[in-house]
Order: sequence, then structure tokens, then C-alpha cells
Amino acid sequence: MIEIINRRNNGAECEPIVRHESPEKALYSMVKFELGYGGMIVAASETSITVRTRVLNCVDHTTFSGSQQDMRPLIETAYFFMEACKHDDQSIDQVVEQLAATPSGKGLRTFYLTNLAPLLLGQKRVSVACMLGMGLTNVNDIEFGIRLRFDDLFALLGLIIDAPGRSLQDLASTLDIAPVLV
Repeated sequence: MIEIINRRNNGAECEPIVRHESPEKALYSMVKFELGYGGMIVAASETSITVRTRVLNCVDHTTFSGSQQDMRPLIETAYFFMEACKHDDQSIDQVVEQLAATPSGKGLRTFYLTNLAPLLLGQKRVSVACMLGMGLTNVNDIEFGIRLRFDDLFALLGLIIDAPGRSLQDLASTLDIAPVLV
């Protein structure tokens, strides 16, 4: 079992929320709700990972901890996530520039841009990290996977374990799953 402790700072003192989940559910929670929303890994060891997630005026610090064996999938995914984030600052600057360049010169406020950019980048980085963590290295599979809804990708990654050698695209077509992101 993985213990998950969430501490929120929104300008007022909040009690931490503690829950326990299986390694699979904890991994899903970490990648979808923390890293997928622009979270960054701020501490990691063989038995613990802490992710800081900022959404508007709230800052969450969520710590996942458990035995080395239970934490292995989370640690491996965290490693690949950090690899996928190597040029994070440059990517965020590019997204901010793209969002600011709206028709008629009416760009979004800088406050919203800087808070939205990590959210827009989050899912792509998490998708790449999950695919690499599952052993997918084929460029076509990775390009296909980052265009899928996250829940569809996670379902396909669960099937990859039982279907070694099959491509992500092949499994997706079998289940009638199609990309939604262009």
C-alpha cells in the first residue's frame, strides 16, 4: 500500500488529507492529478516522492510513500517524467508566447498565461513518461500516445503488459480508441 499525504496552502492553514491506495491507483493519481496538472517533483527517494502542484492561488505538496517494491512504478515514472521535463522553462516560454498571440492583439493576461502553461504541458510530459516507463520506445507509438486522452492511454498501457510486441496503435484500433489531440 502507498500512503498519500496532501498538504494544501491556499493562504489559510489546512489539515493534511491522508489516504492509502494500491501502487497502481497511486501511480494513476500521481500522473493524472499531480504531474498531469503541471506538478513538479520536488523530492524523491527509493520510498517517497513529493510533488508540488500549483493551481491559481493554491499550492499542493503531495507525498507518496511506501515500500521500495510498492514505490518502484512511481519512482520509474518519476525518472522518465523528469527526463521529459529537461527543457521545461523554454517550453513554458513558448506556450506563453503562443497563447499571447491571439487574433486582433487581444492576448490573455500574463497571470493566466503563466498559470495555464504548466497545465497545457503537463499531460504531454506525463504521457511520454508513462510510455517510457512501460518500455515503449517506438517513436510512432509515442507520437500516437501523446495524442490520446489520458484515460485511454492509461488503459492501453495496462494492456501492453499482456501483449508484448504489439504496437500501441494496434491495440488502440482493436479497442476502437482514436486520438483526440491534433
